[in-house]
Amino acid sequence: MLKQIIITLFIIFCSLVSFQGAQEGIEKALASLPRSTKISVSVYDPEANKTIFEHNKDILLKPASNIKIFTTAASLLSLGKDYNAEFCIYYDKGKINKGILEDNIYIKGYGNALITQKDLPALAGKIKKAGIKEITGRIIYDNTFFPKKMPVKNFSSSLSPIDLPAVSPISVNNNIIELIGVNENGNIKYISSLVSKYVSVSYLSTPGNWKRRIRLNESPDGYRIEINSAKQETAGNKLYVFTKSPELLASLLLKEEMEKLDIKIAGNPAAGTVNTDNKEKFSLFTPLSEIIEDINKNSSNFLAETLSSILRSRKAPGILSSLGIDEKGLIIADASGISADNRTTAHSIIKALNLIGGRKDVSVIFKNSLSIAGIDGTLKTRFALSPLKNNFSGKTGFMAGTSSISGYMKTSRGKELIVAIIINYKEKGIDFYRRVEQEILEWLYKKY
Repeated sequence: MLKQIIITLFIIFCSLVSFQGAQEGIEKALASLPRSTKISVSVYDPEANKTIFEHNKDILLKPASNIKIFTTAASLLSLGKDYNAEFCIYYDKGKINKGILEDNIYIKGYGNALITQKDLPALAGKIKKAGIKEITGRIIYDNTFFPKKMPVKNFSSSLSPIDLPAVSPISVNNNIIELIGVNENGNIKYISSLVSKYVSVSYLSTPGNWKRRIRLNESPDGYRIEINSAKQETAGNKLYVFTKSPELLASLLLKEEMEKLDIKIAGNPAAGTVNTDNKEKFSLFTPLSEIIEDINKNSSNFLAETLSSILRSRKAPGILSSLGIDEKGLIIADASGISADNRTTAHSIIKALNLIGGRKDVSVIFKNSLSIAGIDGTLKTRFALSPLKNNFSGKTGFMAGTSSISGYMKTSRGKELIVAIIINYKEKGIDFYRRVEQEILEWLYKKY
């Protein structure tokens, strides 16, 4: 018995001495920061149920995409691991007479934002298989599942992380039309990567001292994109047009697929509502786990905001309250972290990670959604030559003046730690602060 006590005390002593080395290394890294830099660090040992290191753990900072940790964790708790986001087709079977549907056909979206043009032929095929050869009405799209759509910009010459497409319960191709410059007989023209007779692009090179201008006309007849430019356009150049009515675009693309199968439709698509009672339904669905993985590994702002809209539509508890986090002082201005108004603490991120990581029903889904150091997602090119490779999984964050990283670490001694680092800076660049983050994480990995 005495021997066992001595061994236990020796192990504890060695751990304390070892972590003291880690603490000294972390404090050295912190001392290298410019005085204008604000940093919050919190490190938690879930097995020992204690915080082992903290520095400004409660100061409010801009977290950038680390906000997505709250969004995805809260959605798993509120919606459940088996939740599916749907894209549905409804029709009244009783109104089919000799292959003629004497009614409308309806689209209703429930936030399945991973639908692409390639998914629509399967839906059209199911409509054909149901015995529908002609529709006397039209396609009615019902986008009432979300209380409102978020405003969008017109177009972008590059997909910046802060460029947010329309967030709608009915989506297709991320609600973006990609245009590609091609060389045609020595002249540059733009074509749409979304191939449809309902999407046309015209390009006019106009001399003059003004910038490129893009005009998008959305109507039930189709999408017309006009590009006027005095710029020197080049083959391979890409432009991104953000659709303001993605539900209309989805309806037109589905209509086209139905027409390819010789299904006649009398009218053009129109907005409306559907009473789903006593109607047949076809559905395309995406599991919540797949949505969360795209949000956390690839830091999709579009999917994060769509998921937040699903939570609001289902009247789920607030993101922070569902995680048991005291909202006092914290500001959750959006679900993705692109707002400069967001404010949170390293301690609150630790609390969310500890809570979701301890839930046996959903912890595996959440942890698998995070980027793995040196392997995939936003961490694929980071820590590739570091001992952290494959030993840290987490969520990164970046915006002007902000760098953050939080997640789970397995140390060289097999211990699991939960780490949150948020940095707000005015001097130096992002690479400097990412090196500081790596230094802190490596000290923890080696010495704890």
